[in-house]
Amino acid sequence: MALVTALVLLTVITMVGLASLGTTIVQNKATSNQRDRLGAFEATEYALREAEIVINSTPSHSLPSGAKDCSKAAGAICAANPFEDPDAESKNVDLAAHKPQYIIQYLGRFPVPNPSVRQLGNKKSYNAGGGVIKADYYRITARNGDPDKLKGRSRVVLQTTFRN
Repeated sequence: MALVTALVLLTVITMVGLASLGTTIVQNKATSNQRDRLGAFEATEYALREAEIVINSTPSHSLPSGAKDCSKAAGAICAANPFEDPDAESKNVDLAAHKPQYIIQYLGRFPVPNPSVRQLGNKKSYNAGGGVIKADYYRITARNGDPDKLKGRSRVVLQTTFRN
């Protein structure tokens, strides 16, 4: 009787151990996926910032290198997802872990809306001369890498409108 009781208890303990092992494996996969997603998101944000630096370092009234002119004046048709546009040129950003990419699309020159909130440290007025102020607007689309090379890893695509 003691032998049967010991075998039943040993079987129950083994089942509990296997169940906890399965839970641990699932938690490790979830943590790994979350870490991969966070790294992909950070790489994509880095690509957005790189594109903004390229735009800011470009002389005024000229197109950044590789940017596609999507303004009304150019008459070009630009895809909402520029990575699917064969005419758009993507730029790679060299990072150790990821190879994020970005595409810059020039949207045109438009009036700058008056801000509803003024920054305290900003001494100059946005509309000091009373005229309409215009600025160049760009759409930047970035992704954490070429989907064909990611091989099932997290994919992140971010898009922003940037005023220069």
